[in-house]
Amino acid sequence: MAIIQNDTGVWQTLDGHTVAPGDVCECTEVEATNLSRCGWTIVSDGDRGPSARIAGKRGAILETVSPYNALETYYKDSSIGLPKPTKPYEYGRSLVYPMACNDSIGDCTVAGIVHLAQIAALICGVKYVYPGDAVVKSFYYGLTGGQDTGLQLSQVISAVSKPNPLGFELCGAATVNTSDYALMSTVCWNFGGLYLAADIPESSEDDFERYLPWRLKDPPEQPIGGHCFVGNGVAPDLPANNPVNTKLLDIVTWGATTECTVDWWQYYGIQAYVLLFKWFVTSGHDAIQHLDDAQMLADLRQIQSAR
Repeated sequence: MAIIQNDTGVWQTLDGHTVAPGDVCECTEVEATNLSRCGWTIVSDGDRGPSARIAGKRGAILETVSPYNALETYYKDSSIGLPKPTKPYEYGRSLVYPMACNDSIGDCTVAGIVHLAQIAALICGVKYVYPGDAVVKSFYYGLTGGQDTGLQLSQVISAVSKPNPLGFELCGAATVNTSDYALMSTVCWNFGGLYLAADIPESSEDDFERYLPWRLKDPPEQPIGGHCFVGNGVAPDLPANNPVNTKLLDIVTWGATTECTVDWWQYYGIQAYVLLFKWFVTSGHDAIQHLDDAQMLADLRQIQSAR
């Protein structure tokens, strides 16, 4: 089967089903070829051509208790907090995200923090070069003890809060309320993204491959395991955005981008952290002026020494 997108600009009928402009649907490869001559776009062919994508591995060991303080405790002025978004946005649209070995091993926690570093470097105006798969794999197995066991997000945060081979360093981390969509959107607006983990259902892997949003099914599906990814905005990302509501969260995972509806996130989401890269401080990024970054660093060091 192939996946095609209706780029004709008008509603169409395919196999008895109406297809809105911009929506995607499945059809045979022969049908896809014929429709591509009539204004449709082949998103993925049955042979998994260059435009196809494959869901990678999961590997987040979920933590129900956060070792980090709530972000609000670091506000310099709690009555102001952080500047609110003024429009829908998605950071990193111009970036090319590496799979970072997550197609073969469960290093989603490491791949996720690399993707977040790419976004942070972009908005801070600094150059960041992906260190390569060999470095990522060595870093991951160095933390797991040589086995493909997956990692806790806090293990990765601790490892990159000191000099490390990935090419960046953190000087702060804070917890963001997973049920507060407005706060998550505000944090992404100011810092480019969030380091997230969810206990995802199987359909999320299938929908990722089909370029479909992650939506909460009725009834909700059972989760199949922890996965780490980055939230990087609230603007429609997919070519066929058709969420069940207007609120969504942009996602970077498995070397590509997708999106989820807010009810999906609030059902499956487990962890949300804002990470303070040193670049934010050295570049004098605007968001820093609203936080007590010195206390964030002190707290992060205290957590590290206690581990």
